[in-house]
Parts: sequence; structure tokens; C-alpha cells
Amino acid sequence: RFQDSDSSEMSRAIASTGSNTTWTVSAWVKRVELGQSSPIFGTGDGNANNDARMVFFDADDKIECSYYNSGYTYEVTTNRLFRDISAWYHICILFDSTQGVAANRIKIYVNGTQETSFATSSYPSEDAAFNFGNTSYTHYVNDMGGRNIRGSHYIAELVYIDGTASAVTNFGEFDEDSPTIWKPKDVSELTFGDEGFYLDYEDSGDLGDDESGNTNDFAETNLAATDQT
Repeated sequence: RFQDSDSSEMSRAIASTGSNTTWTVSAWVKRVELGQSSPIFGTGDGNANNDARMVFFDADDKIECSYYNSGYTYEVTTNRLFRDISAWYHICILFDSTQGVAANRIKIYVNGTQETSFATSSYPSEDAAFNFGNTSYTHYVNDMGGRNIRGSHYIAELVYIDGTASAVTNFGEFDEDSPTIWKPKDVSELTFGDEGFYLDYEDSGDLGDDESGNTNDFAETNLAATDQT
């Protein structure tokens, strides 16, 4: 449980440069507060205005994947609004700038279905290297690139795959008996890449423990065992 009022977040300094062009983020998120920017995952150098790559709910309750550095280098934002505070959303972002078709360079899936209607759709250029895993930056959970912009929500099963745009079906599946219900799959055997990680939040004494086998553990800030729920 992350709370804006507590300034709660997780962070990890990147040990070695990962893929510059290809990655996947998967997370299950339950919203608590609407109408505010709520970051899920991103990287940044802590600068208040620049150099932040982000996946978040924006203040209009849309999902956005973007890179901001004195202006947007890329920005993809859904038309659809996500305002159900009783539901868990599975959000999966596939980023692959090596794709020849611009719309294939950033794909957003929610509950197993690809979003195709966008309010903003400015894609990265082909083969663009954005150093998402560059050692000059830090990975953040619930902080917008280290800019002290945080949200209030629950997050479960946060996965970052370095170097692969992994199929959404690696993270979830539609229920056999209720085919409109998207449910999680076991992700522990996935290939995470050097800078990849898997946060299952099962150890209340070490909420930032990475279960991918990479020991890419996160430091907790203003989080306690009571925030495990």
C-alpha cells in the first residue's frame, strides 16, 4: 500500500546499463484516489523538471507512458478513463523502439486487452535508445522519476523485464469458467534480463525484495510491515 500522505516509495540505483530499446512493465494496481497523478513505475535522475521516463495514471485518470525531458520526447495516453476504485487493473506496457511501425513501439494492455484509442500518441523514433536502464538513473516505484510526485494505491506483482517486449499472456490469462475475467499467472520462471526484477511483496520485513533471482532489491521509504495487505 502506497500513500501520497506518507510520501511512500521504493527506489533502486541501477547497477549496470540494461537494454536501451526494449522492456516490459507489468503490475496489478488498485486505485484509491482519483484526479491526481499516480506513478506506478519509472526512472529518473531526481531532477524536478527533466529526464523522467514514467508509467502512471495522469490527473485525468488516464494511463500514460512517456519520457519527459524539458518537453515530451514520447507520450502515449489512453482515451479511456480508469476510475473504478473497487477493481484491480492489470497494466502491461510493452516498449520496443526497434519496431518499424511506430504504433508497435509502445503497446498498453489493461486486463489482457490492448488499448487502441489514444488521447495522445507520440511514439519514439525507430531504434531510439532512451537508456531506461542507464546507470545514471534510478528505478522508482510510486515516485515520478524521483520528482517527489507520488500517488495513493495498492500495487501487487510488479515485474520489469529488461531487453524483451514480453507477451501480456505471460502475466495473465482469461478465466476458463468466466472468460471476461483476467487473472494473474505465475511469473517466477520468466526470463527477466540483467536489470529486470520481480517484486511480489510477500516478505513484510523486506517489501523491496526482488524474487527474479537477480537480487535487484529496492529500498523502501516510508513503508512498514503494516503496509503489506
